[in-house]
Amino acid sequence: MTTVGDIISQIEQFAPSHLAEDWDPIGLIFGTKDQRVSKVMVALDLDQDTLKEAIDQEIDLIVTHHPPIFNKLQTLNGEDPRRQQYIDLIKHDVALYAAHTNLDAATGGVNDWLADAIEMSSNREIVTVTRQEAQYQLTVFVPEAEKQAVVEAILEHITFSAHYADVYYESSGIGHFTPTAGADPAIGTVGEAEQTAESRLEFLVNESELSTVLQALRGAHPYEEPVYNVVQLQSGGQAYGYGRVGTVGKSTPELAQHIMKTFDVSGVRYGTHDETRVHERVAIFGGAGSSSFEAAKQKGATLYITGDISYHTAQDMMRAGLDFIDMGHYTEHIIVPRLAEKLETFSQEQNWSIKIHEATSQSDMFQYISKQ
Repeated sequence: MTTVGDIISQIEQFAPSHLAEDWDPIGLIFGTKDQRVSKVMVALDLDQDTLKEAIDQEIDLIVTHHPPIFNKLQTLNGEDPRRQQYIDLIKHDVALYAAHTNLDAATGGVNDWLADAIEMSSNREIVTVTRQEAQYQLTVFVPEAEKQAVVEAILEHITFSAHYADVYYESSGIGHFTPTAGADPAIGTVGEAEQTAESRLEFLVNESELSTVLQALRGAHPYEEPVYNVVQLQSGGQAYGYGRVGTVGKSTPELAQHIMKTFDVSGVRYGTHDETRVHERVAIFGGAGSSSFEAAKQKGATLYITGDISYHTAQDMMRAGLDFIDMGHYTEHIIVPRLAEKLETFSQEQNWSIKIHEATSQSDMFQYISKQ
């Protein structure tokens, strides 16, 4: 049996809730964690069409990007369409979970999906860093014969950079100890001095993973009392944040056309100083990211792509020497296939018996008329 809580647990390992902004009401909005789930639907938003689709498809859990409730409710009645949606969710026993700014900031989340879509190089920088985890050096001593089991248990719970995996240090030595009365030694005899060949293993562990890593270490280590130490490093660990800057190599009009085709939107707006200029450094920022254009410029971007750009902000971008593309907010719809793909992976790894449905009823609200 798969529950709402099981699915949330996997999503939040990928996009931890602590990455969300304080103002952002993410999480389980409707339902309970012990509800059984056989069908999940992924959608950008909850609207009337999406809800009807969920009910028609007999969905148990909707996972959205944008939370449906931002402001406090004074009443819950059917006098307006939005509150009626909440009533219908409850009436049909449909749970709803929202992953918003935590999914935006996550490594491999919304902003990386957008960067992938415009064919940005894998060597990327974050436009606006919102959080940098503390990093720890974990040192553990383990008998040579049991070394591999401990290494595998620890590495399974460590997140590495995009370019390196399974990183640790190893050296050899001799461990000395004498088990005393009451001990239950894995090696040696109570009251007798013992020495054994041991490996000293060292790992770099992010703060959010430390508790899980230590639990795995203790579970795999053969000693009754494993010997290890943890030291916080001055250097920062994993960084999280919004927007990505990297190499693309296209002109502004070329990228505007690429965005229209890739995201299936009716139109985009752009401003350029030179339509023939090929931009090597491009920044893309999901949602409404106008306020971060200066940070993108400082990281070498000459073209800034985001949604919901205002008239005066567009002027500021042009004065700063940046080209811009306003790709709209609906381009975040990329979360539907990409998050559904993630859930399929989780389902296979966890042996869930669930079906995952990508919402099809939602489309971009904006249409464009251009002068012929």
